[in-house]
Amino acid sequence: SVVVKELGITLEGIVDIDEGMPLDERRQMEMYKKMSFYTRQKNADDDANQLKSVRDIVRFETDITSSLAISLSSAQMMKHAAIPQMIATLQCVNHATNKISKPIYDSYLTLCKPDDWEPEFEDDEQKVLKVVEGWKSQVKTWVKDLGGEESGR
Repeated sequence: SVVVKELGITLEGIVDIDEGMPLDERRQMEMYKKMSFYTRQKNADDDANQLKSVRDIVRFETDITSSLAISLSSAQMMKHAAIPQMIATLQCVNHATNKISKPIYDSYLTLCKPDDWEPEFEDDEQKVLKVVEGWKSQVKTWVKDLGGEESGR
């Protein structure tokens, strides 16, 4: 899925990769998904209906594990802006316990390397730390915009 929040659209599709290309080039063009999710510890005073993990959601197997969403700006969608190398997409499952819970109502944030990132920067600890700090700032702002609150965890 490609999500363009500014336009309020989600597009479904697959990446068109020429099967005649050498295998190593095809693999460089492929996208893959590695799931990582937070599982919170339940406290005695928690609401019994409060979810502990995304795995507890009905749609976990049907669309969360099988989908791969990326978030683009409208300029990137129209090829007016470059799409840098994507590193991760965060998905906030909205309305998780409600029957209207669907991927189109979820929120997404795609983290990318900077436009001017060069392969040799991978070994420069200062440059890597600067990028990671930028990603932390993006995530913090995104979570705040979604109504989240910072906790001690």
